[in-house]
Amino acid sequence: MTIYYKVIIKWQKYPMNDCIDKKYCLFSYSKRKFKAIEGLEMDSNTSIQEKIDYLKLKLKVRKIQIEKIK
Repeated sequence: MTIYYKVIIKWQKYPMNDCIDKKYCLFSYSKRKFKAIEGLEMDSNTSIQEKIDYLKLKLKVRKIQIEKIK
C-alpha cells in the first residue's frame, strides 16, 4: 500500500509573521486529489522509519510505502 504525505507549515499572525507556528505532516491515500486521512497527523521532524511504523500501527497494515508530495 502506498501512502502519500505533505508537510504543512503554519505561520504566526501579524506581529511575528516571519516565525513558524506549527510544522506537521498530513497523510493521504491518493496523490492527485489529496484528501487527508482523518486522525493521522504527525510532527515533520520524524524519520521515514518512524512514519512507516506509525502508519502501520494506525492503519493496521503490514506493508507500507510512503512518498512525499511537494
